[in-house]
Amino acid sequence: MARPVTISDDSLLQAAREVFLEHGIRATSAEVAKRAGVSEGTLFKRFHTKEQLFHAAMSVSLEGDSVGFVGSLQARVGKGTLRHQLEEVALLGIDFFRKIVPLHMMSWSSQSKTQETGPYNEKGEHRAVEGRRLFEAYFEGERRIGRLRNVDVSVLARSFMGALYNFVAMEVLVGEADPLPMPAETFARGLVDILLRGIDGEHATRPSPPAAKPARAPARRR
Repeated sequence: MARPVTISDDSLLQAAREVFLEHGIRATSAEVAKRAGVSEGTLFKRFHTKEQLFHAAMSVSLEGDSVGFVGSLQARVGKGTLRHQLEEVALLGIDFFRKIVPLHMMSWSSQSKTQETGPYNEKGEHRAVEGRRLFEAYFEGERRIGRLRNVDVSVLARSFMGALYNFVAMEVLVGEADPLPMPAETFARGLVDILLRGIDGEHATRPSPPAAKPARAPARRR
């Protein structure tokens, strides 16, 4: 008699993510089981319903992929130039959101009314809130050493993270239909430049007016 196939929960969830991203919420448990190389019975011993499996597969923890994104923020305070640090973090954030935005969209498109616990850390804090809090602490650290002026770090953190998320969301929604796609590096540089310089034209550097031509001396009468 053949021994039952053993497979980790992580492997099952990875197979489920792939199938749900390819076929949507209408993908069947049989398709997931086939991708994972197990029977449907094995699948439902771990996850009792397809909805439960879907939500488990679509819930993405910020641990791991986010280490470089938000996990290293405090170590960046006061290091290098602020512009370089923010541009680097922005690119890490775009890479991170490119992995989770499609999963979020799939999850939100689900018609299931099942309420899942969601991606919370060991303190009971939602991972997205944890990420925002780490950004707030980072910006506050830079403010205290004088590399940022006195700004609302909560607004700044929300704006920075929101801009990165929206950049990726538009990539996913518009895709190849975008007539003017923007490279991530261009967006990161532009976003950081706007944050650091501001948009108030009153204080913008204007070119100096051309020097006035010297007046001609009046002709002497003879």
